[in-house]
Amino acid sequence: MASNKNSIANTLLTSVILCLICASIVSAAAVGLRTMQDKNKLKDRQANILAAAGLKEEGTNITETFNARIEDHVIDLNTGEDVTDQVIKEFGSVAKYDSIDLAESNNDQYSDILTNDPATIKRREKWAHVYIVKTSEMDVTPLMYVFPIRGKGLWSILKGFIALDAKDMDTIVGITYYSHQETPGLGGEVDNPVWKSHWVGKKLFKNDKFAMKLVKTDWQSSPYTVDALSGATITCRGVERMLDFWMGEQGFEKYIDNVKTAEAKAQASN
Repeated sequence: MASNKNSIANTLLTSVILCLICASIVSAAAVGLRTMQDKNKLKDRQANILAAAGLKEEGTNITETFNARIEDHVIDLNTGEDVTDQVIKEFGSVAKYDSIDLAESNNDQYSDILTNDPATIKRREKWAHVYIVKTSEMDVTPLMYVFPIRGKGLWSILKGFIALDAKDMDTIVGITYYSHQETPGLGGEVDNPVWKSHWVGKKLFKNDKFAMKLVKTDWQSSPYTVDALSGATITCRGVERMLDFWMGEQGFEKYIDNVKTAEAKAQASN
């Protein structure tokens, strides 16, 4: 007796086979595109670091400029010590170590739950990237340092980079945000090149204490104030708090102190 092609059993079997075929195609595409996605993600990160450092112009070859001018290091936030070699052993390369992804994925091996969290990020990686900008391709003298920053705004976690002059580890060379969901025209103006230009030359610290403020009036009169975004009080408060956090004792303070100490010793020996 011939089987009924329209039977429930045949219909289910056909559905299962189609699902398996589609799943295989999707999986193969995901694996095939993963390498390309990782490369695009790395290039985007490099582009934003160059932008913070003032090295990204129209026509800039992102990869070549980054490799020629910037050294990617990883440091232990708890000690300020460089752990780049250890990261290379564990992850294969510095570029493959995504400290933020590890922290946000609740990976206890690489992140700590914070008790004092003004940036409202909930978790902080133990190891973080620091990008050292060289004076030129031939001269490895540090010109500036670029630090990743992130913190809660009004609607989202803002992620970006801030570049500090290597001469004092205090004067701001540039700042940029590459990820946020703040209100367009208000908090979303953290992307505005004019607003970002107001940060250049400003200072973070006064008498070794964080002093940067975003204010609505007379911001040009002080090296410690930047123009607050109109109608974006909570976003501006978030920017202040994340900078206070990342430049403080739970962030890059120990590393900055180590750099200053090493430079002082080198000058004293000359």
